[in-house]
Amino acid sequence: MDELVIVGIALTLVIGIGAQWLAWKLRWPAILLLLLFGLIAGPGLTMAGYQGLNPRSMFGDALIPMVSLAVAVILFEGGLTLKFKEIKKVAGVVVALSTIGALVTWGLAWLAAQYILGLPVGIAALIGAILTVTGPTVIVPLLRSLRAKPKLGSILKWEGIVIDPIGAMLAVVVFEAVISGHAIQEAGGEALMNIFKTVGIGSLIGLAAAAIQVFIIKRFWVPDFLQNAVVLMFVIGAHTLANYWQHESGLFAVTVMGVALANQKWVSVKSITEFKETLRVIFISSVFIILAASISVEDLQGVVTDGRAYLFLFVLIAFIRPATVFASTMGRSLQWKEKLFLAAVAPRGIVAAAVSSVFALRLMEEGVEGADRIGPIVFFVILGTVAVYGTLSVPAARKLQVTSPKAKGVLLVGAHSWSLQIAHALRTMGFAPMVVDNNIVKIEQAQREGFEAHQGSVFDDNLQEEMVLAGIGWMMAMTGNDGVNTLAAKEMTHLLDSAHIYQLQPADVPEKMAGRVLFNGEQFGSLNSRFARGGKVEVVRLDRAMTPKAVIEAWPEGVLPLFAEHNEELVMMTPDQDVKLDAGDYVTAMIQPNCVRPLEGETVDQESSEEVSGDQPS
Repeated sequence: MDELVIVGIALTLVIGIGAQWLAWKLRWPAILLLLLFGLIAGPGLTMAGYQGLNPRSMFGDALIPMVSLAVAVILFEGGLTLKFKEIKKVAGVVVALSTIGALVTWGLAWLAAQYILGLPVGIAALIGAILTVTGPTVIVPLLRSLRAKPKLGSILKWEGIVIDPIGAMLAVVVFEAVISGHAIQEAGGEALMNIFKTVGIGSLIGLAAAAIQVFIIKRFWVPDFLQNAVVLMFVIGAHTLANYWQHESGLFAVTVMGVALANQKWVSVKSITEFKETLRVIFISSVFIILAASISVEDLQGVVTDGRAYLFLFVLIAFIRPATVFASTMGRSLQWKEKLFLAAVAPRGIVAAAVSSVFALRLMEEGVEGADRIGPIVFFVILGTVAVYGTLSVPAARKLQVTSPKAKGVLLVGAHSWSLQIAHALRTMGFAPMVVDNNIVKIEQAQREGFEAHQGSVFDDNLQEEMVLAGIGWMMAMTGNDGVNTLAAKEMTHLLDSAHIYQLQPADVPEKMAGRVLFNGEQFGSLNSRFARGGKVEVVRLDRAMTPKAVIEAWPEGVLPLFAEHNEELVMMTPDQDVKLDAGDYVTAMIQPNCVRPLEGETVDQESSEEVSGDQPS
């Protein structure tokens, strides 16, 4: 039995993280593959006659507490991403969606579950409450592919994190009424009191836990190597203590704690955020596999072959979500296109799956009629909403014209003379360079040449916020200090995709590089020598398709290919790049005077950048 448990845990981690990896590669919503893989590993293998993954027999009574703690960590990490300055302009809409919208969704989903699915009134009310939540675990990955306007992205992200504890509280109230045998209508006064107690106790414990952490971290009472572990201890402790004082208030407590830590100004939470992101990936991967695998073959077959389930899903997407949005945004300063977009994004996620599984198990133990249908229906809705919204929201956003332009900003760390030549080439190719340097004279020169330039350190929090707003998608660290370049590359990993972070090859200890190598391994000294001998940065248009490796090998000595533009992406000219450049793509190269010009393509006048690249990013 012990070996089966170990094998089950290993399979859960391998399948879950593998699904996340495959989803990233395919650019699919991760939750969709997680649920599909979980269903295949559990009921799927069982239907095929094999020993499927069975979390209930593996973990027994520990299953529900494990899921509850994992969801607590996920919500805490979500709280760490929420900054008050983001919500200032959208607070009214978020509050309305989380209150009026939650009630509208609950009422309409309750009626739909009762009359379409034919469920008992209590079970229908519980499913309606569970389906009020959306969740940041599905919203945030979807927003990355949508590139929605910042205001709409903030609304959806905040709605997802705020509605999780509110929806969970509502579901707890309905669950208590169902399991006690009371009518839902009779539980109104008690429900209101429970909500006040949950919010009050959860807020008190969450704020107290955050304050204690700030106090001890600020006084260096916790060494760096223990800081993340101590924070995790506080998350688990706050969640458990809040639940002990007030049933199911733990989710609210950890969310409040995360938001409080994210918005305080006394200590840095960057390392905590990075650590929690790793935990979030592990927990989300594991929890979704476990919950999906827990569904029985009979329940899965029952919901998949039931036409009423598809009608319920259609009503939820086509009528209930739009009604929720329009009821919540009446009188708000949102255009009708923005309201339609908000109505087209409401996938259900981890909290709906976890809460439904926990309540279904408890109600089935009590022998409540219809309890066995909660899990399959909610999981069917999760799969359906993720598939529909993940497929249709991107074209809908483009059709409604509520997307932001693709991030084409390039951060250049170092404002020396040839760095500014590179900035001119980037602008010629349609990118928007931003220059950072501590030297005020160099920054003033960059500003005179028309670039957005900032004096200061790349490690400054205010500068990093400006970078996010400017749509920075790539970084090139090109100072003469290898240590600064490496630290800058490491610092940017929490803002940019690591595949888009580049630095010059260090002169010493190259294995400690934090970014990808720039310019085929050329070091600062050799580049300086090239430019001192009269080298110039020029933009060349290719006349035929070539790989970066072929360009490097084909072009004559004295020409150093630097980077290229391909399908609005910045491609570094290094032999390891597997991209094939097309005829008409632009390549930037450093060309020595009096050397033979590249045989491929034609040199582009960098002063005529508008003719070359069309509209420039603002």
